[in-house]
Amino acid sequence: MTVESATSINDLNTSYPANSDAKSEGAAHIRLIKTLIKAERGLVLTSKSADYTFVLADANNSFLHPAADTTGRTWTIPANGAVAYPVGTVLTFINENAAGSITIAITSDTLRLGGTTSTGSRTLAANGMATAIKISSTVWYISGTGLT
Repeated sequence: MTVESATSINDLNTSYPANSDAKSEGAAHIRLIKTLIKAERGLVLTSKSADYTFVLADANNSFLHPAADTTGRTWTIPANGAVAYPVGTVLTFINENAAGSITIAITSDTLRLGGTTSTGSRTLAANGMATAIKISSTVWYISGTGLT
């Protein structure tokens, strides 16, 4: 039997792997389950006190600009051609009290401000929180409080 495919835990078939499967296929099933569990865990909150370009491992996580860092920072969502996040990927940004503003930039893809026709980089003020979600290969939507 070949290893099943799944994009969420709900897609897993509880009858696999069969007892007659090769050990290597059982190992592949275990790797699939670990991947799905990791992808469906709660948000991880990571503090960032520098300019930063997001990487694939940042998908579905949250990022805190701490109050102690009063310098404005630029956090960049890279183009799909550089980092191909899956559609549905979420990035959450939190700018703590007294922190410098964060510019949430995007390279060549489109970052659309929810509820408007505006596109491009956004500024997140102190005490602001915003979430960006990828809705197609090159389009992200962003909304939140303290976001302009």
